[in-house]
Amino acid sequence: MFLNEGEQEHRLSPIAQWLLQYVEEHDISLTELARKSGLSDGALRALVRYPERKPTIETCLRLAPSTNREVEEIFELAELQNLKGSKQLHPDKFELINIFDVASYPIKQAILEVARTLSTVENQESGRGI
Repeated sequence: MFLNEGEQEHRLSPIAQWLLQYVEEHDISLTELARKSGLSDGALRALVRYPERKPTIETCLRLAPSTNREVEEIFELAELQNLKGSKQLHPDKFELINIFDVASYPIKQAILEVARTLSTVENQESGRGI
């Protein structure tokens, strides 16, 4: 869809420019990086092909460890700076997401039940209710 390589480079978003640079420097494809990050095969290609798209928070969270970058750096490249420092992005949350993603359905249900129980207990102990 791009007219020539020079125009393509100029139209790329910061995250797309970084992705292309990263895969070139590490001699891998966008598909390989996506798989390494636990993303769908076309997720990163779509960010390059459609510069107006922004990656999701989950995409950023998955890219960070697979590229040895800080999540905040990925957010900045993705132009999601307003998320920097958010308590919602605790590093343990990413680990929980990864565990949940690979678990079987019964284990996912058990994880949810444990989380709900712990939340209820914590809320009752603090007097906050549910």
